[in-house]
Amino acid sequence: MKKEYIFCTIFTLVLGIIVICNIGNVKGSSSIDQSISQIESEINENESKYEEIQNKLDELNRSKENLAEYIVNLNDSYNYILQVIEDLDAQIEEKNSEIESIDLKVAEAEAMIDTQYDEMCLRIQFLYENNSTNIIDAIFRAANFEELINRMVYYNDIVEYDRSMLDDIEATIKECNIFKEELLDSINNLNKLKDEQNTKKQELESMMADASINISNHQSQIDAAEAIAIEMVNQMEEKRNSIQALKEEESRRLEELARKESMAAAGETEEIVEYAPIDGDLRRLAAIIYCEARGEPYEGQLAVASVVLNRVESTRFPNTIEEVIAQPNQFTPYGMGLYAIALAKEDMQQSCIDAAREVLENGVRVGDWLFFRTINNIVQGTYIGNHVFY
Repeated sequence: MKKEYIFCTIFTLVLGIIVICNIGNVKGSSSIDQSISQIESEINENESKYEEIQNKLDELNRSKENLAEYIVNLNDSYNYILQVIEDLDAQIEEKNSEIESIDLKVAEAEAMIDTQYDEMCLRIQFLYENNSTNIIDAIFRAANFEELINRMVYYNDIVEYDRSMLDDIEATIKECNIFKEELLDSINNLNKLKDEQNTKKQELESMMADASINISNHQSQIDAAEAIAIEMVNQMEEKRNSIQALKEEESRRLEELARKESMAAAGETEEIVEYAPIDGDLRRLAAIIYCEARGEPYEGQLAVASVVLNRVESTRFPNTIEEVIAQPNQFTPYGMGLYAIALAKEDMQQSCIDAAREVLENGVRVGDWLFFRTINNIVQGTYIGNHVFY
């Protein structure tokens, strides 16, 4: 009867433990569902914001395309004005060339006046030197009336010739000067047109510069929006991955819990392999504590060290501290290279070294956990600082 009572009591206790654990599991499952629901809500919210950013990007790209087309049109107008200015310069150059020709012609005419004057002087000198002291004397020395008339006509023809030549040359000079004035007026008008075109050219240059700045600003906004969109896509992907990771983490926790419950129900205990530290273990353990818990309370640093040593002594994990730390996908700082940096530090945090020594050399264990992670309100366990141990 006494054995039956003891058996019933034990059965009741075990049943109670199982019920309590199941209740905890139900609560954990509910917490997971809530967290997953919250993450999915955040994903939906991000997707909505992502759609808004995409609409903004479409709007910015359309505006940028319009500005680019606007610049093309401005550039066409600009090239046309450059062509007009080039044509005006050609006309101005041509008229300046004509003015140079006129100036040359005037100079030649003026030289002809000097030449004509010199020739006239020679003719007059010839008349006076032809045994005559003056023209009248030369006339009256004519042998007869006919010779007299001929001499008078000859002298008159010479005078008329010289006068005609001078009049023609002066007329040519006058005509050239009139044409030159017309050319100068034309050049003045062409320069006015050129000034107007240069003003338009400067206005177009300013408009194109402003449009280019606007395009640059649009591109900066586009780059910023695209960067945000990419970041949001990455965040959504991380959240989707975190949902899967949370499910896997909780599944592992439940498996570990079920394993311990099964062992407890069967009266079994965890098989432990005693570990003898080797050279460098103290520093290795201190380095992983530094990476994982240097900002945590001292108890949290002891807890991290306990997890490492619990794994070393468990048949389910490698049997050295170095192999446990280096096990793939277990300690993030190792994969990121942060562990190697900490291991090489000469001034490692003293509390990390103290925690490593207390656990490794003095055999202190603050728990029998094999896992820990940052608190996420999903995985259930023992909370110390910012970590949950289970």
